Amino acid sequence: MQRWMLCLSLLLCSCPAGLPPSSRPDTTGGGDDLTFQYDVYVPSSTPDTSWLPVDGNPPQFDGPAAPGDGGAGDADGDAQVAAGDGTRDAGPAGDSTVDTQPPDTTVDQPPVLGAWVQANSQNCPNFCAGLGKVNVAAPDGPHCMSGERRPASGIAAGITFAYGCWPNCTAQGAFAATSSGQYCYSAGQKKDNDGTDRTVGCYCQ
Repeated sequence: MQRWMLCLSLLLCSCPAGLPPSSRPDTTGGGDDLTFQYDVYVPSSTPDTSWLPVDGNPPQFDGPAAPGDGGAGDADGDAQVAAGDGTRDAGPAGDSTVDTQPPDTTVDQPPVLGAWVQANSQNCPNFCAGLGKVNVAAPDGPHCMSGERRPASGIAAGITFAYGCWPNCTAQGAFAATSSGQYCYSAGQKKDNDGTDRTVGCYCQ
């Protein structure tokens, strides 16, 4: 015991400013590089080889700051999250226009069809105009009919041959015929103004 105390006295006398400084890592300066902070150590009060800093606390190792904690010790290779602009793409704007036009309720009217009208010894354009209509061609061609110009459509409509027929009263095929005064003729027909040439019907529309 006395020998140990003597050695301790010699050490203290030869190192009045304390033992050579020991070092411990320190990262208080920030960054990835380790720097060293020097502390002064003195022998502990127990008879072993432990040494304590002058403040009496064991040395602590300050490691680098954890990635992502906002400290200066973040590694350069840490993944960085790019800040978004905070907006959301809403996609193309929809058409919000309200169609205020009323629906088309127009009903297509069927074409106005003409009709045969009994018209004895009449000029068909004038006769139809008196009815507020127009003298047009019947489906099988003629504008008028007589005892010699006998359209099937006129016979089917009930037109009668007030002046007789020649050579008979049967229906003829399709042909064209127009009024000539009170008579009805086809192109090339002999215009002898017989009673059978007199108009008996007009097609009006």
